[in-house]
Amino acid sequence: FQRAEALASEGRLRDAIAAVDLALAKQPGNVGYLVFKGYRQLDVGDNAGAQQSFGRAISIDPSHTEARLGSASALARL
Repeated sequence: FQRAEALASEGRLRDAIAAVDLALAKQPGNVGYLVFKGYRQLDVGDNAGAQQSFGRAISIDPSHTEARLGSASALARL
């Protein structure tokens, strides 16, 4: 996951998404990873993908504020 964060900070957003996908393969229920992925998907214009990532996060932790805010942002852009 640290690699994904580093790539995102370098502006390599699609690479960051691929890196967080590797982290999610090991920890599919990690809400923080899903939220990070959702925001990077919004950054690259993948609004439907972002909504899916935020939705997965919310299904795991319905009270996660960042996931809910991200979901609202993704829905507004669809």
